[in-house]
Amino acid sequence: MRVSFRINGDPVAVDVEPRLHLADCLRDVLSLTGTHLGCEHGACGACTVIVDGAAIRACLMLTVQAEGASVVTVEGLSSDEALNPLQTAFRKHHALQCGFCTPGMLTTAHALLTDEPDADADRIRSALSGNLCRCTGYIPIVDAVLEARAAYRKADKPLPGTERFLQPVIAADRVRYVGEPLAVVLGDSPALAEDGVGAIALDIAELPPVPDRHASGRGEILLFEGAGTNAAMVFTGGKGDADAAFRDADYVRSDRFAVQRYTALPMEPRGVLAEWDAARGRMTVLGAAKVPFFNRDTLAAMLGLSPGDHRR
Repeated sequence: MRVSFRINGDPVAVDVEPRLHLADCLRDVLSLTGTHLGCEHGACGACTVIVDGAAIRACLMLTVQAEGASVVTVEGLSSDEALNPLQTAFRKHHALQCGFCTPGMLTTAHALLTDEPDADADRIRSALSGNLCRCTGYIPIVDAVLEARAAYRKADKPLPGTERFLQPVIAADRVRYVGEPLAVVLGDSPALAEDGVGAIALDIAELPPVPDRHASGRGEILLFEGAGTNAAMVFTGGKGDADAAFRDADYVRSDRFAVQRYTALPMEPRGVLAEWDAARGRMTVLGAAKVPFFNRDTLAAMLGLSPGDHRR
């Protein structure tokens, strides 16, 4: 049976028996022998690889299940020129002796820190509890993972000039504009969803409207009191020596241009599909959007998740 997937970033296609486990395919078909086989029952963790971002026991996964997936083995964690920060920390803390468990330890820790770069010692021990080591006593392994965390952390602040206000997905404490969603209703059928909408009871107190956009622009009346401004995003763009261009121009006109916020009105309705993975605490949202990272950050903030726990 022909199976196509990506291994360490490169596309591969292999012809295998449907019963062949992924670990055997990696070792015997693709010659990636960094994935070790120990118990072959999923208990020791030596064969752990990363499949679509999750640490997976390769001895329990069939190769055919990897169709279309992205697989990362220990060989894919570093380049030919240098070790990655996690491997460097392992070497520094002497977190390996015989080395048999090390590939599984590295892939498990890499998957953890990619999603949880601030994982504490208890969380690291929990994530590595399924990887058995009979040499190190685990302490230097945990120390190495703790030191490697800094390399996995991303900048907390957005690029200058691109700060955005995370607007709630649905109305929070009050409705602020016409058309703002009030609730989310899930149903097994459109009819049940309509019944759910009909069961919602609202107690609404009317607020005075704000028709003056200039007052809104000056921030005299705030849509979200805690924001301090009504500007959803401030963006500053520039290229080259703007001062010199203005200085040398034959004619310069200075003016202020302002447009109100607008929204696209597509011919077809927009929809999304969301899948919650309770075991990993991760949500995957499938949908079409021009601002996927903004949507990701907004949903993560609303649901109390880190952006790394939300994929779009």
